[in-house]
Amino acid sequence: MPGPRPKLDVDIVTRFRKEFLEQYTEDGVNEAYDPCDVETFCSSDKYVHKFLMIAKFDFKLTGEKVNTVFKWRKQFGINDMTFESFDEEVLSMGGFYCHNKCKLGRRIVWFRICKYKKDASKIELAKKFMAFWLNKIESEAMGADVVILMDMTNAGIGNMDIDVIKFMITCFELYFPALVGIMLVYDMHWVLNAIWKVIERLLSKESREHIKFLRGNAIQELIAPDQLPPYMGGTDIWEWTWPPLEVEEEDEDKECLKELIENEQESMFSVNGDVSQLSHFDDVTPDPSPKNSPTPKANKRVHFAPGMLEAEESGAAKTKMVRRMPKKPKSDIHRGPLLNIKPGEQLVFAEASDPEVEPSLTMTLENSTKSKVAYKIKTTTPDRYKVRPSAGPINPGASIKVTITLLSGDKDSVPKDKFLVISTELNEVLRSPAELTEFWKRAAKDDIVEHRVRCVYLVSKQPNLDRAQLKRDMLSLHKKVDTLSHQVSTIKKETTRLLRLAVLQFFVIMCLVLFYNPCGSNNNSSSSSRTEPSSNSPLVDQCQAVGD
Repeated sequence: MPGPRPKLDVDIVTRFRKEFLEQYTEDGVNEAYDPCDVETFCSSDKYVHKFLMIAKFDFKLTGEKVNTVFKWRKQFGINDMTFESFDEEVLSMGGFYCHNKCKLGRRIVWFRICKYKKDASKIELAKKFMAFWLNKIESEAMGADVVILMDMTNAGIGNMDIDVIKFMITCFELYFPALVGIMLVYDMHWVLNAIWKVIERLLSKESREHIKFLRGNAIQELIAPDQLPPYMGGTDIWEWTWPPLEVEEEDEDKECLKELIENEQESMFSVNGDVSQLSHFDDVTPDPSPKNSPTPKANKRVHFAPGMLEAEESGAAKTKMVRRMPKKPKSDIHRGPLLNIKPGEQLVFAEASDPEVEPSLTMTLENSTKSKVAYKIKTTTPDRYKVRPSAGPINPGASIKVTITLLSGDKDSVPKDKFLVISTELNEVLRSPAELTEFWKRAAKDDIVEHRVRCVYLVSKQPNLDRAQLKRDMLSLHKKVDTLSHQVSTIKKETTRLLRLAVLQFFVIMCLVLFYNPCGSNNNSSSSSRTEPSSNSPLVDQCQAVGD
């Protein structure tokens, strides 16, 4: 693990700043630099100290790095970026954001690999969004370092884009110096090991010391469970959404009512006060101002079920507020000022008998007005659901059916999910999805009606039995596979032994053949010399004399 960072030395920072401005600027001005960056360089000792640290306090090398970074920042337009610089698709992806802190108090920057899909046409957009977030975090960190949590849960080869990873590494090592205190790589699949080895070669030795691989609950050694999502063994059910949902707690409506009662009880009711005025709370939300301020804030329409609060009079001296839970409606229909929504209270997903089938249901949206209405559906966990169609117009008196499908994933967390249905009157003609997106960007918040629906997941008993049997079958199958693997290994060893023996036998036979073949040739030559008399022998001469 990396050791402690060098302490800030103001004298060194001042000397380097002076040398840099004299060498690379004219009276503090350089057309290749953004004036905002030069101003930060001149005013923040911590910012300059970071550059000195990554260059190991080599003034020449540090000046080159600062020059490179400042030129890149202006060419990239990093200081001009805002959330409005990106379309809704990028903002709602939830692949890169900052949320929660580690046990040492460092902010956590989440990089969820599974949210990103490789697309050559969107590489530059992904790089800009990442740079925008890092610049935002750096400006808010005030010199402190952060934790980069590279979450590889459910990530595969299709999510790993080498170009984006290279850019991220360059950001960590150069463009945003000394911003990363430690990078945690969580639950990386073994399939990605080969790709990671390629990435690891791009990292410097110092950067590799700041990387730690974690699996399962080991991450809780560095980050508390209340700062982690359920699939990491934590209790934080927060999910990135765009625009961010203002309501995140399960009992937010109840807490609002409780706060309103506590703040308004003394001021709104006299000794014989009439409580009929609190039978409903349409078009108001509680004011978070001090208790002596009785005026509720009315900038947003929030609808509570009727009957949530009732008043009972106990004596002539005081009025007692009694809080009662609403009765369950006979039909699960929410009748709003613009839309009738069915189901209007909760979305019930039932577990299918076939594991391959994804649970789904239909939500009906009916326009109850005489004008056209635009709607849009959002959820706290967009990667867990598929909504079709998620937005569009509804003609007066007409209705539309929306199919909501629960995708594969952690079903235990479904009861923590919520859907938000927003609607507003539509007074213009929209011809494309892009125009609809622009319309929602322009829509005034005061004109938008919101309604929240909770999720429920029902698990049948029979699938549990099947799942238990499937677990036993998988265990048996694993044992058979292990036995088969052992047998294959034994056969492989025996085959190798027989092959070696065959090679040895062949070698011996060849040696024998080569040994006996020359001997046979010599014997044949000697036999020929014995049977065929030489023409020069005396016996031949005598035979010739007798003949003569």
